[in-house]
Amino acid sequence: MHRLRLLFVVVLIAVTSCKKTPGHLAKVEVEAGRGLTAIVTKEGVNLRQSASVNAPVVSILPKGASLTVLEKSAEPVQIYKCPYYWFHATYGQKTGWVYGEFLTGFSDTNRRIYTTEEEGLKIQMSIPESWQGNSSVLSDGAGGKIMETRPPEDINGDFETAIRAFYKGFDNSEHPYRVHSVTKILHPKVTVFRVMTETSGEGGCPNWVGKVYPVGYYFQIHGTQYLDITFYSDGMNDIKNIALFDEIAQTVSIN
Repeated sequence: MHRLRLLFVVVLIAVTSCKKTPGHLAKVEVEAGRGLTAIVTKEGVNLRQSASVNAPVVSILPKGASLTVLEKSAEPVQIYKCPYYWFHATYGQKTGWVYGEFLTGFSDTNRRIYTTEEEGLKIQMSIPESWQGNSSVLSDGAGGKIMETRPPEDINGDFETAIRAFYKGFDNSEHPYRVHSVTKILHPKVTVFRVMTETSGEGGCPNWVGKVYPVGYYFQIHGTQYLDITFYSDGMNDIKNIALFDEIAQTVSIN
């Protein structure tokens, strides 16, 4: 298990991604799926005619407005401190573009089958259609890191005792972990433990500042071998996403 190294790499990538992107016009990619929604985070956000701060305003959005997201820009654009995607969305009868810094609570009711491999193991699961990525790392509808798979590793003896001891080993490191809970969850074929943890990130744009809440699902392959699929929540009380992660974990098949 190499979480400390992985966290450092993520933080480093996040920091370097904050370089200024020239211009404000975003290139549009294909439709992201009409099951994707998002919530406006502040009062008076502009819904614009195109993906540009210079585009005419179609409507002024209130805080808490729920938008149906149609598509997002191909690349994030830096307008203020950090780069964000532009999102093409509808609100009531109005359709336009919203800068992603002012959106949160992305939720997708559509699903697709995702397949990846770890050391010869074929892993398949049902995930939100808007989650995208390469290899073992996926980003959510907002473009933030949401899930990754890791190669199988040995966890000997009683699982909870062993996993707590493992995370305890980071107590004197730069990024200590706190284990909040270890819970056995239902799965149709294999033994699965959900391990909810908390650690810290430093710097970066925009999701790796302050506390980070990894939710690891450990699938027993055979004997002491466990495959770890980790998701990233917004906190210990992020009930909606944790329920989604449980749902996804129950669809996982490993061959």
